[in-house]
Amino acid sequence: MKTTFDPKSDLDSNIVIPKLKTAEVGRILQKMLVADQRYRDSLMTKTLKQEEVYYFNRLIIGNDKTNQALLSKIIARYGWPADHQLGEGASDAAWLVLWHASRDYKKRYFNLVEHAYNKGHVSKAHYTTLKTKLSEN
Repeated sequence: MKTTFDPKSDLDSNIVIPKLKTAEVGRILQKMLVADQRYRDSLMTKTLKQEEVYYFNRLIIGNDKTNQALLSKIIARYGWPADHQLGEGASDAAWLVLWHASRDYKKRYFNLVEHAYNKGHVSKAHYTTLKTKLSEN
């Protein structure tokens, strides 16, 4: 009997962001960044069998879903994560989670990213890359 793989995440999507201190939220963003890249790195740096590729892709999906749920909670509490507010790398970590999300998820937060860019809290490269991606069919 074939079993299905239930993608797990490296983080818990049930974290209650409003109960955390700002520094803790910053640390969660850094953990989200690590989780985002962990299995993608495995796919890029190793020669894998088909079942291993499938396995890592399922782990990526699990982490992406959790990261997106957490990012939505962080945005609801703080707006777009800014380094001056949540620690160095907060905006980059948030952008990477956004980048690996669906088109609809990207569109949902584009205006917020644009506003943060205009305030100097998102890099020009990240802003223009996202804007270009969303302008494609």
